[in-house]
Amino acid sequence: MDEEIINNLKKNNFEYVSKLGEGAFGTVIKVKHNISNQFFAIKKLNSNRNVENEDILREIQAIAQFSNPNVISYKHSFVENNELYLVMEYCPKGSLRDWLSQVGKLNIEHAVDVFLRLTHTFAFLHDKGYIHHDIKPDNLLFTEDKIKISDFGTVNTSIGTIAYSAPEMLTGDAPVDDVRIDIFSLGITFMECVTGKNPFIPWESYTGQNLIVKNANFPISKLPYWLQQLLLKACHFDASTRFQTMMEFHEAIKKRHIPQIITKELIHSGKLTNVLKMHIVARRWSHAEKFIHAYDDKSINFLIQKGKYYLGINKLEMAKKVFEDVLIKNRNASIEKNIAEIYLRLDEPSKAASILHGYINNHFTDTEAHNQLLHSYFLSDQWELGLSQVKYLVKLFPKEIIFLNNRTIFELLLNKKVSRTNHLHEQNIIGYYNYHEVIKNNNPRAYSTKKMKSLKSKLLFSEVKFKNIYKSKNTIAVEIDNEIHHCDKHIISFGRKGFDYNTFSSFDDNLISRRHFVIINQKNNVWLYDMSSFGTFVDGNKVKRNTFLLGRHEVSFGNQQIIIRSEAEKFI
Repeated sequence: MDEEIINNLKKNNFEYVSKLGEGAFGTVIKVKHNISNQFFAIKKLNSNRNVENEDILREIQAIAQFSNPNVISYKHSFVENNELYLVMEYCPKGSLRDWLSQVGKLNIEHAVDVFLRLTHTFAFLHDKGYIHHDIKPDNLLFTEDKIKISDFGTVNTSIGTIAYSAPEMLTGDAPVDDVRIDIFSLGITFMECVTGKNPFIPWESYTGQNLIVKNANFPISKLPYWLQQLLLKACHFDASTRFQTMMEFHEAIKKRHIPQIITKELIHSGKLTNVLKMHIVARRWSHAEKFIHAYDDKSINFLIQKGKYYLGINKLEMAKKVFEDVLIKNRNASIEKNIAEIYLRLDEPSKAASILHGYINNHFTDTEAHNQLLHSYFLSDQWELGLSQVKYLVKLFPKEIIFLNNRTIFELLLNKKVSRTNHLHEQNIIGYYNYHEVIKNNNPRAYSTKKMKSLKSKLLFSEVKFKNIYKSKNTIAVEIDNEIHHCDKHIISFGRKGFDYNTFSSFDDNLISRRHFVIINQKNNVWLYDMSSFGTFVDGNKVKRNTFLLGRHEVSFGNQQIIIRSEAEKFI
């Protein structure tokens, strides 16, 4: 041992006994306290690694708060020559790694006893808000009669040892406060104890490690069936399929079987999810809202439907928050299209496209996702790319009217001849409006024929949510100067006086555009699209491209203010 270290220990009344170990963080030394004659373990931080200094300090702060017989106790620390020394409880029986080195593997009964204590202690730590992040045999120590959890330098970080890390840790998208990261690591540690082998050693690559987990290719076939099932659940690739808490893991070890798949709670949750889904599909928004408030189930499928509800009524921040909660529970949840739709409505088409590229590679026949990608090209003015892609989509899905409509849009924006017009009939509401109402009926001009972005602002991109609009009739009520008008047209346009191609054009105001905004009118699916350079305000909020209308709204544009009710029969 370095003479300087020995002298630094002496200055603080410690006598060097032996070196216990060495790692990236520093050296662990067994010492004897000259005053009390007690043995301690001292961790000396490597002086040339400043980043570990922060980790050691984090370790001190973390374990100093604990009072648990199975958590190693921190005594105090001192600094000599700008080097940090951490004085810890000494565990004379060494580490679990030492045991495995001597005996190869533990018998199952001994392992069960050890891991019952470990799961119980980690449950205690998790309840305190601490996720260890580096569970492995090296950090599990033994006294004469207790097992001790040590090395808290990685608590609540994204740091860990690769050969014990959960798949989501390797890809860098794991929340640091997810207890299931520790559950995975403890599962691998348990597996190593009863098989004598870590399945990831020798380590080759992140991809190889993930394949082992995905394929459940673990060396456990000779273990009892109950233990195989338990380890496979703890080490599942999908975090939502693992034990969700350490106490759940603990109870499974204790009872020697994993929780049953079908439960009364699961059946009840499934029924709730189906009811909510039906409300959303039927666009019974008030029923869906009441149902969510009444039950607010926390299952993943219920949360997904809850997110779709908020997305359906255009409460984007609430939808985003719910979908983030879904991904925390299950990072593999299939909600890419929902997240992409949020980004499209927030006018962040590049983010939407990035998500959709990956999704479409695995779901090539999903026409909704393809159309969302086309929408991102439309919003980001990548019209050439949009046209090249939609030409292929028309060939692949010749009966999809939305692709025919959007091919027409890209052709118009690129000032190309429209290739086909036979689909632009009156039953095709969006396509007919774009071609006949905007392009053909442009006298007086509502947009500049020399500026394609001017034309873009007047066109309606064909979205899946309006695919069957012709099958549904709805009547809205519009109050202008205390006079109520009922209108059941599918597309209702508002503009300046003198431009009679609008449904409502009585507004003598130069701050109102020729085609200022339109309402797409479908039962329980009424949307206002702003088409002006002056802006449109709904209930005092400026419309960013479009907004959802449900119930009574005050709409301001130019110097005008009108009232719109999304269902005329409820207008009071």
